[in-house]
Amino acid sequence: KRGRIDPGDAVILAINEKAIRDIADDGKQLYKSVSDLVLYATGAAECSTSDLLMVLEAVNTSLDDIERHLNRAYIETWRYIQVRIGYWKAEIYRPKVKEIIDGAFGRWRKAGRLDY
Repeated sequence: KRGRIDPGDAVILAINEKAIRDIADDGKQLYKSVSDLVLYATGAAECSTSDLLMVLEAVNTSLDDIERHLNRAYIETWRYIQVRIGYWKAEIYRPKVKEIIDGAFGRWRKAGRLDY
């Protein structure tokens, strides 16, 4: 059983693949904007105030978009994992509840013995 990807868990891969693609696209745009900003800052390219403001706005937009993609992927992954954990608890842990309780109660009784 170990080592195989459960088809249901492919959702996690799909969520993260989309996030990585979206972040890569925004990363390319961010790189272009920062490159333009470097040219303006070093004087290699002339710029007006409006050019500088447009570049700074593009940098901020790219960073905001990257943060949005990360947050969306995190929330979608978290939501899926919560559903899976709930399913696993129902399927795996219920049959073992008596065993878990007996073990915990036995340890508690043993720890409660005071051998003076």
